[in-house]
Amino acid sequence: MSTEMVQVIGNDGAPASHAPPQLADSDLKNLYRVMVLTRMVDERAIKLQRQGRIGFYVPSTGQEASHIGAALALQSDDWVYPSYRDPGITLLRGITVAELLNQCYGNSADHTLGRQMPVHYSFKKIRFVSISSPIATQVVQAAGTAMAMKIRKDPHVAMAFFGDGATSANDFHTGLNFAGVFAAPCVFVCENND
Repeated sequence: MSTEMVQVIGNDGAPASHAPPQLADSDLKNLYRVMVLTRMVDERAIKLQRQGRIGFYVPSTGQEASHIGAALALQSDDWVYPSYRDPGITLLRGITVAELLNQCYGNSADHTLGRQMPVHYSFKKIRFVSISSPIATQVVQAAGTAMAMKIRKDPHVAMAFFGDGATSANDFHTGLNFAGVFAAPCVFVCENND
């Protein structure tokens, strides 16, 4: 499997000389809707956390476009290994705000029945694997899933999201090296969350 890199921003930060990939108006509207919805969820969840109504919340404010835009390129059967700051992917893939917040509350409507820490979203029906607390563990998990798909000749990919701090963790180096050496169908997205 070979693919060519599509670059819309040059190394100097300026738009690349060729035209960016074209998206349908419906996709553009949906991307915008999900980005705004993600920001609204962030604002509400931060207030809930500060009121003591939920125990923990990590905002994605300012990073909505990076994870939502990257996830738009995925097929519905591709696997997502997120970081804390990627709730927009769940909304893009059809999870409701109520389902998302139920996991923050850990209430009776939470499909994990409160057995997961807040903001450790997981949704099997959209192949959104639970967020892990240790930094960069999702990188090796995604590489392993991608390798399993390659062995099974499954035509899908795994996409791992992580913050820039994860690049100093052993799991980051191990996961990228493994995926590179074995050509595992895995996409790695590093988000600068300064």
